[in-house]
Amino acid sequence: MLTLCLGVSSLTSTLVNGEVAKQALNQHNEVPKSIQLDGQPLTSIVGVTDLKFSELFKMPVGPKGFELTSKAQSLAGKKVRLVGYMIKAEPPIPGMFVLSPVQEEMGDEDEKMVDDFPPNVIFVHLSDPKMTVPNIEGLIKLTGTLQIGSFNESDEHVSTFRLILDQAIEKDIKQALMSIQAGI
Repeated sequence: MLTLCLGVSSLTSTLVNGEVAKQALNQHNEVPKSIQLDGQPLTSIVGVTDLKFSELFKMPVGPKGFELTSKAQSLAGKKVRLVGYMIKAEPPIPGMFVLSPVQEEMGDEDEKMVDDFPPNVIFVHLSDPKMTVPNIEGLIKLTGTLQIGSFNESDEHVSTFRLILDQAIEKDIKQALMSIQAGI
């Protein structure tokens, strides 16, 4: 059994089939349109800069190790849009998830420190620390405020990049989860 904690007036929904929970948003066709890629080029959003994972660090890696690009540095604290894959976490991490340039899966709880994350993963933070987002398959687009630094994450990882998810997108995800809960 897997519990999705939505953090809305202590609303908790228990999904009886773990497989449904793993792919709940995908299988119920409830992936919010605001994060779906529709095969069309991304349209510009005023005040939001598109950022690619390849634009976070200078390449190739030099003798100083990983160095931030000037673009990444200039976008710290600003609104950005990223396209990537949600890293599959079992169980999902309350209040956050990880976005990657490649499809990946987190190790079990006892293997946290040996995950082979690319150095440019983005830890996506939700305003609701209790909200749990099940895995969303395929490429997704996310908009939020980019933070750069050395952050100790709640799952014991240390991150360089955080995306504070836009409230509108978080609201869309929450509504999709509540639609699933209402239908089960």
